[in-house]
Amino acid sequence: MKTFLALSSLLAVFALGVAQQPTVKRPQRKPLPEPKYLDATASRTVKQALVRYAQLGKLQILVPGASPYRFSIDGLRFKESGGGVVWVHEKGYLKLLNARTNTFFRGQAVRAEVIEQVALNGRRVDPFMRTLLVRQNYVRSLFDLNQTARTLGQAKLGGASCTLVELRSKGEKLILAVRQKDGLLASVSSQVTESAGIPMSRLERTFRYERVGSVAPGAFQLNPGSAKVKPLPKVPVS
Repeated sequence: MKTFLALSSLLAVFALGVAQQPTVKRPQRKPLPEPKYLDATASRTVKQALVRYAQLGKLQILVPGASPYRFSIDGLRFKESGGGVVWVHEKGYLKLLNARTNTFFRGQAVRAEVIEQVALNGRRVDPFMRTLLVRQNYVRSLFDLNQTARTLGQAKLGGASCTLVELRSKGEKLILAVRQKDGLLASVSSQVTESAGIPMSRLERTFRYERVGSVAPGAFQLNPGSAKVKPLPKVPVS
């Protein structure tokens, strides 16, 4: 059940935007093994997604919601906007605009430091973008110990044909909607249940792909405008 707890707790803090004094940490966690596949389609679909998320290439993504988020990805260039904070990281340099305080920060920063710099501005990096910054495969981050995978069926989401795969472990299940044409996730839903099988909580995220294989011209430009320009604050390293 730890996958959901980690995901849900991270999203809860992310949504609240409550930041504590951060320190840069670079955890090294051994990747969890793939689940036990109960059918060939589940195996093929999950492996397709694993390969795709190891080589994302160029993407622009919208995560809809009450406070929508947008991501731009091009190799090692990343941009996230939402919740009043926009940041761009490329070539070891971070630019961050906090619209709520009308402040623009810029300076040298390794990828792991982006997470802490965003926290200093009262937000949390989105869980998907966080995996990219710490060099994790997003699909693999959803794996759990003693997990099984089985195919639930087919569905059409956002105009794309998807295969639905259930990842189940003790007290928890994830349902991945994997786009058949490219292995990208159209949605991820998580559900934790009591021992009697009664649902306790549910979380769902939808990914809309505005561009695949390209990014808009100037996608990674971020200028201060009228904001006050400051250097990035120092973050302790532990």
